[in-house]
Amino acid sequence: MRIAVLSGLILSVGACSGTAAKPTVTTVSPSTIAGLPPGQAFEVDLTRGGTVYKFEGPGIDFSRVSVLTTAGTRNFGEQLKGANTSLEGGITLGRPGDLRDHLPTKT
Repeated sequence: MRIAVLSGLILSVGACSGTAAKPTVTTVSPSTIAGLPPGQAFEVDLTRGGTVYKFEGPGIDFSRVSVLTTAGTRNFGEQLKGANTSLEGGITLGRPGDLRDHLPTKT
């Protein structure tokens, strides 16, 4: 698993290991995004803690994902364009304290 920081966003890329923690885990699949009405974005709210978003499965349209931060709203697809990382294995997105139990461990 790799950890990346994109314009202040902390991402965990790849399969997650560890135990479940206090935050709610919201799994987002390609069908979750595809099922939204045309023009509507899936919103990831990082202005408050308590939720970890796990994007799983190939083919997620990240251009339809908006990330709300205290610095404003960003299009996640645009943020990922400049990243030099593979999305294989999925992406886990959340606030640093919420991701604590979703970070890779040494094996």
